[in-house]
Amino acid sequence: MSPGTPLRGRTMATLIGLLASTGLRSGEVVRLDRGDVDLTNGGILVRKTKFRKDRLIPV
Repeated sequence: MSPGTPLRGRTMATLIGLLASTGLRSGEVVRLDRGDVDLTNGGILVRKTKFRKDRLIPV
C-alpha cells in the first residue's frame, strides 16, 4: 500500500473481512471502538445502527 503506513494493507484486509463475515455496514464498522469488541464472549456491539438501535453481532 504505502511505505509510510506499513499496517494499512492489513487494516484494509481486516475491515473487508469484517464486512464480509458479519454483514455490517461500512459506517458501522468505521464507528466501532475497542470497547465494542468482546473477545471473551465473542461478540461485537454495534451502536446506533441504521434505525438508531444497538445490536450484538456474534463472531
